[in-house]
Amino acid sequence: MEFCQKRWETKWNYYKQTQQEQHMLVTMGKQELLAHVKHLEAELTRLQTRFTEMDISKASAEISCGVQFILSLIESQTPGLFRLRLKWIAYTLSPKTLFLWLIINEQVAEPLEVSKNEVKLIDQVYQFATQSLDTISRLHMQQVLEMRTRTTDPDLESIHSISVRSKLEEQKTGSGSDRASSVQATPISIPGPSRIVSSERGTPPNEIVMDEKGTLQTQPNWFTYPPNSNGMATEARETDPEPAPAPAITQAMSTAASHRATLLSLSAISFFGAGMAWATVFSGTRGDLVLISWAASCFIVATMSAACGTSLLDVDGTLVERFLPVRWTVRLLSLCATAHVFVGIMLVSAAILILDPNTETPQGGIGGQGFNVVAERVAGAYSLVLCGVAAISAFVVRRRYSRRTWFMI
Repeated sequence: MEFCQKRWETKWNYYKQTQQEQHMLVTMGKQELLAHVKHLEAELTRLQTRFTEMDISKASAEISCGVQFILSLIESQTPGLFRLRLKWIAYTLSPKTLFLWLIINEQVAEPLEVSKNEVKLIDQVYQFATQSLDTISRLHMQQVLEMRTRTTDPDLESIHSISVRSKLEEQKTGSGSDRASSVQATPISIPGPSRIVSSERGTPPNEIVMDEKGTLQTQPNWFTYPPNSNGMATEARETDPEPAPAPAITQAMSTAASHRATLLSLSAISFFGAGMAWATVFSGTRGDLVLISWAASCFIVATMSAACGTSLLDVDGTLVERFLPVRWTVRLLSLCATAHVFVGIMLVSAAILILDPNTETPQGGIGGQGFNVVAERVAGAYSLVLCGVAAISAFVVRRRYSRRTWFMI
């Protein structure tokens, strides 16, 4: 603890020596300087609250000493802030009241340069506390992640060590017959060190044993010495725990990434198809424009479905991992986009198949003689309705299964 305390003091002294002086303090007037002091006081109060609310009961010595040092550093600036607050009050008074105030409180009548030096020190404390908060938060998060990756709790390990120690003491104070019953006899026909195994870990009947490293062996291992070879029964070492399976969040991230890649590909294909169909509909003078209109509508619906599905995939994929309706919504939107892309491509292929380059007027469907306006309007209404349904569905699902916080709009 003393080493960590001295380390934080060294950091603070080095920061004061190497920090560049802020030029804005030199050019500030009295009113701007006092306003800056008010801002620093509010920020220091906020930082003090953050450090006070931080849970350091199970934190390392580096984090605990850092929090205590920063809190003491912030509290040491209280007298300076109080003097500067008095100057702020004196600045807002009338000249007559200010004269009486200066007579009573001589400390207020200090030169402006002295005030700037105090403000500079408080500003250094504020900057150092801000950087230290980031550092301590990062270290604390790393420690929490390390504790989560462990398969056993440190408290449970300590309890187990206490129980093992108590068992060893009972074995030492027990009778000789009890100790002898826990010792397994060594075969005489095979030379080598005695293989002593505790009664709790007896050798299975199929002669499958486990060495000191926790490795299963099909034959007895006569080259492994027990911790104590004095003929006493020893407590067997516990085997290493099996590695924990991959967390579900990793699988969710891969699922979200695959969905995102699929939807982006569908968006690119459908947007390209929609652009091609638009150009044909609005500038074409021959061909079956009804089929092209329906193809454009299918590509538009596919683009909107892929965009709505992408909106449900947040950065870390927590919505997709936590909620089954969100996963099914993304899958249905992906399926809808895929189906409409396929239908749009087939309609474009059909329009090319029945294209008659000798005609100079657009056709109105397979076997039609003129352009059918009603069929084109139905295609446009179809795309509008399905795009609206996809957008509303994505909005409702995201609104239902997402928690609004202060940083979300």
